[in-house]
Amino acid sequence: MIVRTRSVYSRLIIAVLAISCVLAPLSGEAAKRWYKKENCEYVPNPANDGDSFHVRYKRKRFLFRLYWVDTPESDKSLPERVAEQAAYWGISEDDTVRIGKKATKFTEKFLENGFTVYTKHGDALGRSARERIYATVEVDGQDLAEALVEQGLARIYGFQELPPDGPTLFTMRNRLKDAEREAKAAGLGAWGCEKAAVAQGEATAGVIPDASPDGPLEPRTLTTESSLVMYSLKESNRQVGILRAGAKVSVLKEESPGMIRVRFQTSSGKVYEAQCRRSDLGI
Repeated sequence: MIVRTRSVYSRLIIAVLAISCVLAPLSGEAAKRWYKKENCEYVPNPANDGDSFHVRYKRKRFLFRLYWVDTPESDKSLPERVAEQAAYWGISEDDTVRIGKKATKFTEKFLENGFTVYTKHGDALGRSARERIYATVEVDGQDLAEALVEQGLARIYGFQELPPDGPTLFTMRNRLKDAEREAKAAGLGAWGCEKAAVAQGEATAGVIPDASPDGPLEPRTLTTESSLVMYSLKESNRQVGILRAGAKVSVLKEESPGMIRVRFQTSSGKVYEAQCRRSDLGI
């Protein structure tokens, strides 16, 4: 029995060593999985949007999808996704699509003079027949994903990867969070409202400040015309849910110049109170 045990033990050791020999080269390959593609060219395509676009590199053509961020949809072909994005920013679905189109134009302009792509050729799935690949994209050292967040045109969302010579994941997360806070404070992109410019008929991004009513707010009952983002009574920036279009809400009082306290009943019969944006209520 002792001999057999040693024999089994010896065979186990040999197997472990054999596996180690096979795996050893793979650890070296892991560092080589990133590929750098310089002097890439943006290829116009109707399917391009802010975070996913066609690219020409030398004689090959690719469809890349950004790590780290998600820009709004530029149409309503994916209604559930548009609703999710609208809830993230607390804006209407129409505004979400409008910001999505703006993000598409921003990316095209950002990449118009060439750029560098870092990719591991990871499959990003998607609806296109062409394979879509995850990547980070830079122009003169400036990261496209970060630039989109800085302009309020993308949310921090999705897979997070960086090439070995880039910042750490922790550093990048903090940079994006800081960029989002600043964009929100400035009312940029999806954090503000799109309004028409008077001069030359061009659209410009601006912020419509929350206005206080003329006189006291009158309690009333309204039927929502579109989905309504609800916020916590204790933390006005924390979303607690979405009230779908057609719901009845009782306007109770003004919590702040831009926020209104409302009461509503769910389909299960439970009654809740929360606050929502005055502009979303249209009052």
